[in-house]
Amino acid sequence: MEIRSDLATPRIHSPDEVLVRVQASSLDQTDLWLLERAKSEGKNSCHSTVIAGRDVVGIVEEVGSHVEALEVGDKVSSKRYSSYSIQYQ
Repeated sequence: MEIRSDLATPRIHSPDEVLVRVQASSLDQTDLWLLERAKSEGKNSCHSTVIAGRDVVGIVEEVGSHVEALEVGDKVSSKRYSSYSIQYQ
């Protein structure tokens, strides 16, 4: 795993996007399966395009002008399915 601090601060680019500051993430069964598959192929890690820990919780930092259900400061979580869904408190 590589942790980098030299990346630009993300911003929303469309009126229907939401920017979330991730507070925690977790691995799910798919992440573990991908890692086990890579190990069985003699690799030390998954392909570089795999982003593990996509199930996240965080705080809404920025909302697009078309977003009505969320506000800056809301606590949210996402769970990966066929597409992303957002749950909020």
